[in-house]
Amino acid sequence: MADVFDVTRETINRWSRQYEQHGDAALTSFPHGRSEGEKRHLGPEEEADFIQKMTDYHPDQLGIDSALWTRRAVAELIRKTLTFNMPIRTVGAYLMRWGMTPQKPSKRAYEQNPKAIKRWLNDDYPAIHARAKQEKAEIYWGDYRDYS
Repeated sequence: MADVFDVTRETINRWSRQYEQHGDAALTSFPHGRSEGEKRHLGPEEEADFIQKMTDYHPDQLGIDSALWTRRAVAELIRKTLTFNMPIRTVGAYLMRWGMTPQKPSKRAYEQNPKAIKRWLNDDYPAIHARAKQEKAEIYWGDYRDYS
């Protein structure tokens, strides 16, 4: 029987003793663990405020040195806003609770234009590279974002 319910023999014996001592009351279930919201660092209003900031702004618009809302960027936002350091693991738990889980990037961007890419790789970049080599210049890559 213990194998069917995945309960140890010791647990069954304990339940049996409790039933003998207290009757049906010993078999009633009670909630386990913390109650909802207990021991949290952020209150409901603060959580709503952070969710709003993260959906309305990019990190760098709020003075955080990050391109994306990573756990570290959220921890920095919390530190700047509430002046306390929240552990990264706790930040991850909040993000998961808010439904903000890590996303795997798609294999290619939906805006991608294969013909333009081929032209750039075969014509434009080789010309840029040749000119940089001729002028003994270095090529640096950057990302332009328009937040308007």
